[in-house]
Amino acid sequence: MKTSELIEAAKGEITATIGLELDSISSVRNDGDHWVIHADMLELRITPNTQDVLGVYEVLLDADANLLSYHRIGRHRRSQLEIERADG
Repeated sequence: MKTSELIEAAKGEITATIGLELDSISSVRNDGDHWVIHADMLELRITPNTQDVLGVYEVLLDADANLLSYHRIGRHRRSQLEIERADG
């Protein structure tokens, strides 16, 4: 499966599983037997939208874009330049 096909397949899986609106995919890498995707999910909508709170989720998928696991690794406001990570 091409990377672009995997991302398209993963978008619906991520949204349905996490239950939040997908804002963007910020990274994708093949880690041998699975794919690692970082997805920015809209956690809290605030006006103006520059203050929206986005959660950054690390999502593991198999080669067929089936979700293996996910967890939030950070949160930030849309306007924030640097993201605070939960893991350090």
